[in-house]
Amino acid sequence: ELSIPVKDDKAAELVDKIKAGVSAGIGVGAGVLVLLLGVVLVSIPFIAILGGIVQILVVAGGAEAFASWSEARIHSRRSAQLATFGMGISILIDDYFNALTVGNVMRPITDRLHISRAKLAYNIDSTSAPDTILFPMSSWVATCVLLISPLLEQYGFPDTGLPAFLKTIPYNYYSWLTLLFVILVSW
Repeated sequence: ELSIPVKDDKAAELVDKIKAGVSAGIGVGAGVLVLLLGVVLVSIPFIAILGGIVQILVVAGGAEAFASWSEARIHSRRSAQLATFGMGISILIDDYFNALTVGNVMRPITDRLHISRAKLAYNIDSTSAPDTILFPMSSWVATCVLLISPLLEQYGFPDTGLPAFLKTIPYNYYSWLTLLFVILVSW
């Protein structure tokens, strides 16, 4: 039992509410903080593993092989930028994996066509996060579902978990508009 000395009634009432929140399961704010800390602690090794996989692909010549294959097909700045977009929206598992892979593969091609690294970075960044949040089997979606499910249940929403998340996809205007702007900037 937690014992906190208090001197007035309002403070005692506040302490009782805090105790009720803690005994009900840490409380929403602290629970989200613990969950986020867990996500960060799990994400760091996950990102390191993905970076290692990408580096293995680069060292093994995968990026160079794709660059060689694409030389016959990508001749203009527009086609290189649209290829960056296409590759960016095709890697849907994780946004970090997407950025690492697309960057390593497309950098030689965009360098050859004199596309600035800043524009390449914009194209990569603007496809990596938006497409992974729109694809229901990505690491971001799993995180979002973990964060919103307890709140949806607490407030009595009929849908929770993945079904609730799927209903939000059409309203994710940031992601849809960002992908559209990448196409427009690339065109």
